[in-house]
Amino acid sequence: MPELVAAGDFLVHWESPIVSIEVLADFVALHQPRRGVSVIRAALPRLSDRSESYRESILRVLILDAGLPQPEVNYEIRGVRGRVVARVDLAWPDEKVAVEYEGDHHRTDRVQWQRDLRRIEVLQDAGWRVVRVSADDLAAPEVLFTRLRRLLQH
Repeated sequence: MPELVAAGDFLVHWESPIVSIEVLADFVALHQPRRGVSVIRAALPRLSDRSESYRESILRVLILDAGLPQPEVNYEIRGVRGRVVARVDLAWPDEKVAVEYEGDHHRTDRVQWQRDLRRIEVLQDAGWRVVRVSADDLAAPEVLFTRLRRLLQH
């Protein structure tokens, strides 16, 4: 199901939606007895029009499947003057926990890497705990889930 949700997130992305979640829900209602519709129906509540990447969507679904609370997607963190200081992939604002999915370009692109380092410092200075996630974490996410459970309990 994570891949289906990621595809759905792409279809409903707020900047350039191809279709709305409502239209997808209407389609499911209209085609109830057809094969595969139950899987689409199960995916609908997990769609987000805020997700900006395939891996970010996969990560969010894995987090939900692990029984963790629903995170905010592409959450804007504001400084003391109300100005946006960062936007993080996933966040639990009450706990000040942020998750950032970092594709390989975050490691190989020197400018991106430097930007990420400064951004993490800004977030930490604002009291946020930032969990950086890579493709390896998606392949074996139990350590990530354990860490998130611990961070979200405080």
